[in-house]
Amino acid sequence: MPMQAPHAGLLDDEITALALQLEEIGLFEENDKGKYRTDSPPDNKLACDDFETEIQDHLNFLRDLRLARSIADAVDSDAQAIADLASGEEQANDDLDVTWPLDDIEDGTEAGCSSSMTSEQKQHGAFGRFSRVYECCVCRESFRIPGILLLPCDHRYCMDCLRELFLHAIKDEALFPPRCCREPIPLRFISSSLSSSELKRFHEAKQEYSSDKRTYCSNNACGRFIHSVDILDDIAECAHCLTETCAICQRPAHSSFECPNDPTLQATLSLADEEGWQRCYSCRGMVELDVGCNHMTCKCGAQFCYACGERWKTCPCDQWHEERLVRRAEEVVHRENPQRLLAAEVVNAAVEEMRENLREEHQCTHPGWLDRVDYTGQPLQCEVCAHHFHSFILQCPRCHVQICASCRRNRLR
Repeated sequence: MPMQAPHAGLLDDEITALALQLEEIGLFEENDKGKYRTDSPPDNKLACDDFETEIQDHLNFLRDLRLARSIADAVDSDAQAIADLASGEEQANDDLDVTWPLDDIEDGTEAGCSSSMTSEQKQHGAFGRFSRVYECCVCRESFRIPGILLLPCDHRYCMDCLRELFLHAIKDEALFPPRCCREPIPLRFISSSLSSSELKRFHEAKQEYSSDKRTYCSNNACGRFIHSVDILDDIAECAHCLTETCAICQRPAHSSFECPNDPTLQATLSLADEEGWQRCYSCRGMVELDVGCNHMTCKCGAQFCYACGERWKTCPCDQWHEERLVRRAEEVVHRENPQRLLAAEVVNAAVEEMRENLREEHQCTHPGWLDRVDYTGQPLQCEVCAHHFHSFILQCPRCHVQICASCRRNRLR
């Protein structure tokens, strides 16, 4: 006898029960943290992980089933309402459950639906739209719904590219939180395509990157972030290797009241002082500014003044260092005229004009369309990620910054 799909009420109950089981497993793992080495977990931990994966897979299946059932019910009973909603792009983007089916319905197709149409005809017309293909803005491959998603910024991502973005964001703080066109991408858009371990790593990264004061394991072979719950009296215990670290000086835990001087750190700070480098007040990372204004945005998202290191717009420092401003103007003029032999007075006039333009546009957020600069043998380097490109790069017509398409979508804050 064929297996019957659960009734809607029973389906919701089963989803709730499985979600509660996952929460219980999470509490068990939290209480069990630090009781064994992460590289040699006991058998009960391995069994628990397998059970968690099995529950997550079944939970994803039931959620997909509920979504498919709700679409079919909506098409059967509310075809005209769906057509009305489709005309409001903004409304469709407010709810993930309707983002892709509603946005992709053309205005004229459902308008002719009437109560005289049979359920089969309505469903045939609605599901026929699922045969349409759309291009992913990253890989440029074509996909059918539901293999591709429309984000709030109107860019379409295939599931693989969106998943890759989230996985890269776990390792690269400059990409966190995952975003496109400066708009954060909700985790629920891709959570069903992430494994339980990947979801766990994502939430751990969120905790790490949102922490104002970070402590990392002093064991060089480990170096992992230590959560605040594992820090007691300024002694941080790593949950992975059980190494104890001083949360003040970031060196191995010590019993003295004063932290010992770290010769390596002191040498780095001395070099930074000699070279004029600045240190981010938030993540304590070192930053070097060669050209541009004093407004710095660290990869962690903190904004500060390069001249004094204070939070941006909290100090009386000048926004520009004149020498850096001139160097930037010269760089742009020579980059945009690579093979032209210009007279000295022409170059000087162009540099002066560019300097004034950069002064006016130093707060540029690169809105609207950017110019495309094709590769002609001259190096094309993204000024955000520093990668080189041999096809094309984008250039802001206002501030003249050159940026790759990927960084424009996912790194700008």
